[in-house]
Amino acid sequence: MIVASVADIGSFASARHFAAWLGLVPRQHSTGGKTRLRRITKAGNRQIRTLLVLGATAMLHRAQEWDSAAGQ
Repeated sequence: MIVASVADIGSFASARHFAAWLGLVPRQHSTGGKTRLRRITKAGNRQIRTLLVLGATAMLHRAQEWDSAAGQ
């Protein structure tokens, strides 16, 4: 889905810029050199965000199974 949505991944300066495009980073409100991070913006492609969160959740559950199997 990411490959279909993003024409050129090199157009993003960094991974944080790509994450901001997806809506996965907090919005910044900075004044006087003091950085204040607010809530996640949820801007961008909702389907990609959903798939990334589901994949990460599945990997967390799988990692717990791997840890318990390694300890036996």
